[in-house]
Amino acid sequence: MPRVLRSGVLGLCVALVAGVLPAAAQVSKGEIFGKVTDTTGAVLPGVAVTIESPALIQPQTAVTEASGGYRFPNIPIGTYSVRFELNGFKKLVRTDVVITAGFNAEINAKLELSTVQETVTVSGESPVVDTRSTQVGGTFNLKQMQEIPTARDPWEIIQQTPGMSMTSENVGGNGSGQQPGFNVHGTNTNMWTMDGATITDTSSNSSPMYYDFDSFAEMTINTGAGDASQQTAGITVNIITKSGGNTFRGGGRFYDTNKKFEANNVTTALRAQGAGAGNPILDIKDYGAEFGGPILRNKAWFYVAQARNDIRVGVLGFLLDPAGDPNDRNNLRPDKTLLDNTNFKAQYQWSGGHKSTFQFAYDNKQRGSRGADTFHPIETTYKQTGPVPLYRGEHQWVVSNRLSLDGQFTYLRGGFLLDFQDPSLADVQELFYVDAGDHHRTAAGGNYQTWRPQWEGRADANYYLPQVLHGEHSMKFGFRYRTTPIESISIIGGGAIARIRSAANQGTCTVQGVVYTRSCNEADIVRNSDFNVQRWDNDVYFNDTYKIDRLSANIGVRLDNYRDKALTAQAPANAMLPAQLPNLQFQGADSHVRWHNFQPRLGLNYDIFGNGKTVLHGNAARYYGITMNTAGTLQPTGSPTTLRYRWVDVNGDLFVQLNELDFAGGLINTPANYDPANPSSPVTPNTVDPNLKNTRTTEFTIGVDHELRRNFAVGATYIHRKYDGNSGLFRVGASSDEYFAQTVTRACGNGTTCDQASYTATYFQRNAALPVAQIRRNSASYTTFDGLELTARKRYSQHWMFAGNLSVNAGKQHAPVATRDYLDPTNHDQTEGKTADRITPWNAKVSVLYALPWQISMSGLLDTRSGFAYNTQIRSPTRPNGLGTVDILLQDANSLHYPAFHQLDIRLDKAIRFGSRSLTLAATLFNITNNNVTLSKVTRQDSSTANNITTIIAPRVAQLGAKFTF
Repeated sequence: MPRVLRSGVLGLCVALVAGVLPAAAQVSKGEIFGKVTDTTGAVLPGVAVTIESPALIQPQTAVTEASGGYRFPNIPIGTYSVRFELNGFKKLVRTDVVITAGFNAEINAKLELSTVQETVTVSGESPVVDTRSTQVGGTFNLKQMQEIPTARDPWEIIQQTPGMSMTSENVGGNGSGQQPGFNVHGTNTNMWTMDGATITDTSSNSSPMYYDFDSFAEMTINTGAGDASQQTAGITVNIITKSGGNTFRGGGRFYDTNKKFEANNVTTALRAQGAGAGNPILDIKDYGAEFGGPILRNKAWFYVAQARNDIRVGVLGFLLDPAGDPNDRNNLRPDKTLLDNTNFKAQYQWSGGHKSTFQFAYDNKQRGSRGADTFHPIETTYKQTGPVPLYRGEHQWVVSNRLSLDGQFTYLRGGFLLDFQDPSLADVQELFYVDAGDHHRTAAGGNYQTWRPQWEGRADANYYLPQVLHGEHSMKFGFRYRTTPIESISIIGGGAIARIRSAANQGTCTVQGVVYTRSCNEADIVRNSDFNVQRWDNDVYFNDTYKIDRLSANIGVRLDNYRDKALTAQAPANAMLPAQLPNLQFQGADSHVRWHNFQPRLGLNYDIFGNGKTVLHGNAARYYGITMNTAGTLQPTGSPTTLRYRWVDVNGDLFVQLNELDFAGGLINTPANYDPANPSSPVTPNTVDPNLKNTRTTEFTIGVDHELRRNFAVGATYIHRKYDGNSGLFRVGASSDEYFAQTVTRACGNGTTCDQASYTATYFQRNAALPVAQIRRNSASYTTFDGLELTARKRYSQHWMFAGNLSVNAGKQHAPVATRDYLDPTNHDQTEGKTADRITPWNAKVSVLYALPWQISMSGLLDTRSGFAYNTQIRSPTRPNGLGTVDILLQDANSLHYPAFHQLDIRLDKAIRFGSRSLTLAATLFNITNNNVTLSKVTRQDSSTANNITTIIAPRVAQLGAKFTF
């Protein structure tokens, strides 16, 4: 590398590391460290330590310090050999050292004196317990991902993590191409990284793209107890993609999951509850190819992959002929999703310890009927498209035995379109039968286009400092700068929604001087929206792993800085009511709130017996939220503005006309971000508390990990968390004391499906309309979580592999300041101090693989959990003064549960080898017991579809596939 260029890179790296911005950890890499002594225990400085691996373009060498210590930070995942050499001593080689993302492998060595050249080789003794890290979560290597039976979807891997619960279940791929929510330790906040680059879509708390599963080398899911390099208390999903090597390798695959090999799990009893034809797979084809190898051996590598996943599933109640038989599978309209993926990575090893990487990834999701279900026929669903390219550049520099630097830049062009099924539907009003929940005529929610680009620049450094304060210091520090603008435009079909009530819920109104008694419905007149904001965050962290004898202490701090701003936007006037909903030209606004969140971290590990096999660990940490959203509060164009009036369909066409609205009765809702006294104002009546604080998580963990036998470890961890610093929008000047109680009695809306004929419940209303102005501020609400996780894991050796975990969880929600922190008291008594949402009392996962003779292997995966909570309710009448309706809980929140969920999958592989080439034939059977557990149902007891099933687990189905590799 030319001296000028080398000096420039050094200057840039030093400038970045010395900056005042921040970073996340290099979670795509691991570490080998240790100490070298002679047989008497005396330390040996000057030992040449060399690591080699197919994951390294060139071997790396370090020399032990005066303390005998050495360190190789930020090395790629893979299997390594570690060689120790010093004149006068036998050469020692440790082979089969497995490095996974974030794992710190302690490889100590004792060298024996020798007068002749001898080599001692030790194989198969790779550590399985990390003596430095307190982090909890799960790591899934290539063998686990490829050979344990799953739907070949990253969310299926996430689900296997200890403590994790998903909001939906994927059987054989019937949920692939969608993004289920997930919850662990009482939070659903998640962060996605790819090869160390942050790619989280903070606008939706999700991944911005979909993936080629076969391009993954490893996945690591961190769920807590992170050091200072970790930003979030939630779930951090780390995807490590494949790289090339010094040998040309590649292959192709084809998997097919078809209804020809599918059972039926809908019983007569379930059909009576509305289960129809269930949720079967119609056809899923997953195919792709990959190729990688050297451009120049020991110098430059490349990897390229192309994949397509064509998914066609049936959705309960989504019918080709709505008047036809809902129990007939042939009457299910296919819900089609197509995923296209391209991946490319090139790496170049310069001289002097420099390595550069360029990466390109591309994803395009196309879905034909997003939102499809019993209540959304085809014309009310969306056509979705979303091409997302990602570009990443990285440069690493091993400056010396002690210092290494890493810098990278990432650009991702996120976003997607949810379009009407036909362009003409943009002029059609949605028809919504409120009490039954049925939507008709056009897309519910209208057309939605969003642009979500991301830019990130970051730098990290590792520095090794031995023999200070009687111990070894492994330090890492760095920064990250990230900006994530977002603009989203919503277009409501026809500018209005016709809302039809059941006869019992129709009110009285006056239209054109005529009084209509108990025959009035509702109409929403809507102005389209333009949400346009930009967010910035930068973070700096420092973490020191201080090791003295058997004790390791992770002492760290990080500072996260956040700001956001509402940008210029425009919302066009509503054609029906241009005076009340005029054109708005918003010029932008800044809340001037800035968050500077200081986060201390302390983790302790104690090697109980000094052999690295039994480690007691504990952690205390403070985390804050990962984004700011004050800008949306200040943007009057940010969401569709809805004015709800009573409406009489005078001409009987089920469309809203101007002369059918009851203007004399006024609005029956209180629109957010709208001032009826000044509807053309381009400035919102809303404000942001200048003292607004970020959400906060306080965490404590304690646990133990033990190497039960070679390659087999067990562990137990207790986790306690408190989530506070919550914020919300509150009406300025309003108090809960201004509400008074009312009771309502509703009959079961669906015959005999309820547990009683009618229900009486209490709701609240007020004598005056709510104030127009709202303020975003903190509340005193908080939640707590306590959980115990038991884990067991065995690496593949002696023909078998195993992973299992069991979690027991509890959580409570609290809203302790009634007058200040909630307005409408309805449902407060049913939620205060009760179980928090989406926490399962228990969940467990077990996976196992066994290699049989004749190159046959068998594997299985069991996923089981307690049923999610559900809450039954009835709906109040339309309340005066613009309060609208409210759903009233009939019991304490989350006290009822769906049945427990169980899914067992098995897989059988047969490999046929031709020298270095291999053809693997695979057969997988999903939901082998043909379980038909109910996953969701209608919970409104006064609905005409009360307690009807809306989702059951998909039936048993077989997948056949072949994979060729060379």
